[in-house]
Amino acid sequence: MTSFDQHKHVGISRAILARKPSVLVLFPPEADGVSLLTQLKRIGCSVEICWPHPPFIDAHIDLIFLYIPPEVEQMDYGWLHESGPPIISVANFENPTLIDEALRIGVMAILMAPIKASGLLSTIITTLHQHAKNSRNSHRISQLEKKIINLKMLEEAKRILIAKQRISENEAYELIRSQAMSQRMPIEDIARDIIQSEKIMSKIINAAPKNTI
Repeated sequence: MTSFDQHKHVGISRAILARKPSVLVLFPPEADGVSLLTQLKRIGCSVEICWPHPPFIDAHIDLIFLYIPPEVEQMDYGWLHESGPPIISVANFENPTLIDEALRIGVMAILMAPIKASGLLSTIITTLHQHAKNSRNSHRISQLEKKIINLKMLEEAKRILIAKQRISENEAYELIRSQAMSQRMPIEDIARDIIQSEKIMSKIINAAPKNTI
């Protein structure tokens, strides 16, 4: 459970605001980031303003407001990565080029400057809530993918033992399980070792010189 999901009995919005989200504002001086900073503080956020872009984003940052200049061009954001905080972009006007750049970056919302107080709170809460939901879903998918990989490894390890030891599938599984218990290792680690050992032996056999008559 993420920190944004705690205290659901008081409501999602109140839980998010009670946490005092840490917000990073990436605005140049001419973009009037101070006005946005004032509004964010009034909402109850912990706010930092930074320019130029930092090389990385501190782990405590929950949300980024990113200014996209009128002369839109693709930039290499060194701090940008999939597991980073959600981004709300801010621009002076909208056009297809700007929207494409925002989508490339992976922003979750676009606001037009000057930013009005009306709608800012709902945008922040919606963005943080949706990001937390996406993170949970990504974690579930990652766990399922890992489980599938482990099951495939176990099946392959069993096939190797069945072929080499001439035993049944149940006996192969029990052999792997008993080894995992005796060595205090996960079953998937034992399966991985069996597969790796088989690959090494195959390489050795294939590399050995063949007897010719």
